[in-house]
Amino acid sequence: MSAWDWSSSSSSSSSDDEWETEHKNAPRYKRGGKWVRTSGDDIPPRAMEAGHDNEGRPLYVGRARHEGGLFPGKVNPRHNCCYIPWGGEEHSKEEYDILVAPRNCDLTWVDASNGHIPTGAVQGGFNENNDPLYIGRAHIEDSFAVGKVNPEHGCCYVAYGGAEHAKEHYQVLVIDRMRLKH
Repeated sequence: MSAWDWSSSSSSSSSDDEWETEHKNAPRYKRGGKWVRTSGDDIPPRAMEAGHDNEGRPLYVGRARHEGGLFPGKVNPRHNCCYIPWGGEEHSKEEYDILVAPRNCDLTWVDASNGHIPTGAVQGGFNENNDPLYIGRAHIEDSFAVGKVNPEHGCCYVAYGGAEHAKEHYQVLVIDRMRLKH
């Protein structure tokens, strides 16, 4: 019985278990574009939109350094900063990186919950222990807030209104489709 035999019966062989164990910890993240160092309200072309604020203005995917890590967050050009969630608070960073979508693939948001990381997820940084953090977003109030998903925590942490909010239901940024270059 092969691990690829999707129509197999519910019984499993030891080789299936070995295959599952061997591939369970394989990296499932992708580089989802280029990170561009910027500051203030300088938004580069093809910056990855993450949604809109409560007034309908675009928010972007960003990341910033904090306490020995590199944390995904939301860029609000009107506020001239990137907001990251950390330690129960929302932290404002004037120097940050912004995600620029690649020309050869499409990025999309995929529903997830309870720490699940979909295949093709874009890694947005790492915490102070060097654990990978993925780019997530969750609906809060009248907008989406961008933040970090650490699978071990079972949620997406987003920054909003001065605080860090844990959301069990969220979306993860993934590479949806790649186009071959000619």
